[in-house]
Amino acid sequence: AWGRGIAPALLGAVDEQGRTGGWTRLELLVIDANDRAKRAYERAGWRPTDETVLDADSGRIEWRFVRSITLRRSTDA
Repeated sequence: AWGRGIAPALLGAVDEQGRTGGWTRLELLVIDANDRAKRAYERAGWRPTDETVLDADSGRIEWRFVRSITLRRSTDA
């Protein structure tokens, strides 16, 4: 399903869930060797940090990515 816009739709839903939950900063870990995923996250506004984690189960290096989101203002008067 590559190239069909599924990743942007899912990541948009993640943003919306974060807003609904009142979060302003989201974080995820991505496997270092997964360049396609890293590019998709960056296109969606996620930014890599300099923090890596060694996954104990797989032994793979994972990078922490972050994304800031803004909460919607209430339109209730």
